[in-house]
Amino acid sequence: MSRVRLLVKNFILLFTSNVTGQLFFMGGLIHLARTLGPGGFGLWNFAQSWLMYLFRGGEMGLEVIGVREIARSHKDTPRWITAVVLSRCALAIVLLVCTILAAKVGLIPQDASPLVITFALLVIPMAFILEWVFEGHQDLFQVSVARVAKGLIFLVLVVIFVRSTSDMNLSAFFYVISLTFPIIYVGIIAYRRFGSSGVREAHPIFPYLWKSAFPVGVATLLSQYSLFLGTMVIGYTMQRDQLGYFTASHRIMIFLWAYIISSLQRIILPTLSNLHKISSESYQSFVERFMRFAALVSFGLGLFVTALAALIIRLLYSESYDPSIPVLKVLVWAFVMASIRTILEISLLASDRQKMYLKGMLGVAFLYTVLTPWMVSLYGIIGAAYAAIIVESLYFVFLLALWSYERHSDIWKTVVKSFFAVTIAVVAMVVTQLNIFLGIVLAMSLYVGLLIVTKAFYLTEFVEFPKLVRVVLGKEK
Repeated sequence: MSRVRLLVKNFILLFTSNVTGQLFFMGGLIHLARTLGPGGFGLWNFAQSWLMYLFRGGEMGLEVIGVREIARSHKDTPRWITAVVLSRCALAIVLLVCTILAAKVGLIPQDASPLVITFALLVIPMAFILEWVFEGHQDLFQVSVARVAKGLIFLVLVVIFVRSTSDMNLSAFFYVISLTFPIIYVGIIAYRRFGSSGVREAHPIFPYLWKSAFPVGVATLLSQYSLFLGTMVIGYTMQRDQLGYFTASHRIMIFLWAYIISSLQRIILPTLSNLHKISSESYQSFVERFMRFAALVSFGLGLFVTALAALIIRLLYSESYDPSIPVLKVLVWAFVMASIRTILEISLLASDRQKMYLKGMLGVAFLYTVLTPWMVSLYGIIGAAYAAIIVESLYFVFLLALWSYERHSDIWKTVVKSFFAVTIAVVAMVVTQLNIFLGIVLAMSLYVGLLIVTKAFYLTEFVEFPKLVRVVLGKEK
């Protein structure tokens, strides 16, 4: 199978499975939101946010390096499996012990401690996750099955057994189960297909693995820290119902993040790593073409969600979550900035520039740490959303300027034109105050029309997208 067809097949497969799995998971969360109420739902999300930090701390960039190295040399797969799993097991034990100690000494709010400890049990099975092995081989069927199964198991269990706020701890345990069984499934298949090496055979690659993974791991942990910092600040400083209102909107963004940004990172990294090794020209062309389309589509998505924010919140959570509506309208634009810049982040990893990636994440984490508490103290829960859009926009501009300077590129022109078009469309939607249907028709018409007028894109480009991908990958001139 050609690289183009493999790329398209894998993207569709993983994208579809992520969407399906996340839809099932989101269905379970919606049931929890309606059953537990804003206060209970906020507490559940606060505790689960701790788990997200533990996930990244237990992974520490090991999977990313494993995917990259397996994509470059399949024959060493058994050694990479042994090295990554053993490293993750050591991290998992340390993290679980630290979490229990943190709960005992009061670093975690008392009402959240039982939930956090229940979620933390998952770090042990997560050490044995081997989805990354199939990603390195660009064989994603088993990964896709696991992604769907995770969401489905969670949805079925919480809908059947979670009936009141007294079942909150039980719902956390169901989350642990929903991830553990797919991990076992993929692990068995990976072991049967690829096997593993002895510690002696894997020993020589440990120093390289840890040295390469550390900056990626720290950067990823900082990224996760930034992503959930708003939830943490509100969880420690505000009432539980306010926490619930914020996390209701934030969960929608996490949903989009999981099946758009995460899918792109997993699919594009192996391909981009190979392109960087083979041809600098093809590598640059791929990044710029991909980013061009990402900007056009992401700005359109932001416009769409802004117009339908009230309908989305009420449809998912009920009118009791109306305070979440303005938060969603702001948070979606932070997501837009993040989705456009993703390809630039992947390019840093694909080109072995994980130290630059780490520096960027350090800057992002610093800005979030300064702005989020300040904005929350001034504006309440929407302040966390304001902080997110400011930081994500600044980081995006930094990455875009870095790429343009190093590659002598004018890709920034597409971003500026798209930003201009979407700004005019949002202003028109706010000023006219039309109903939802007419408002979104007006806004989208203005957006697309201005893109055409400013020559940000041509209609034929979307028709010829498959051909453009082949040009990028060097299959056609």
